[in-house]
Amino acid sequence: MGRRSVSIQVDKSNLITNLLVCGDDTSVEQLAQETRLSAAYIQRILPCGMLSPKVIEAILSGGQRPHLTLAELLYQFPITWREQERKLLPTI
Repeated sequence: MGRRSVSIQVDKSNLITNLLVCGDDTSVEQLAQETRLSAAYIQRILPCGMLSPKVIEAILSGGQRPHLTLAELLYQFPITWREQERKLLPTI
């Protein structure tokens, strides 16, 4: 999955997270109906909504570590923002 694809998934995840937190939908199933996305898809990309703001900004602007995959974001990223930034952002 290329950089653009990763950024699209992160962008969708942020939208979904915001809808769950701030919207009227109280469950993934309700949100899936409203957005016409599958509940399984929403649950799969939802962890990207917990990424550090610096990591999200880098991904959306194309400044993340080269060859970063969606699988790394979904299954291998640390919980703390500091560790996410250390692992996912390029070193200077």
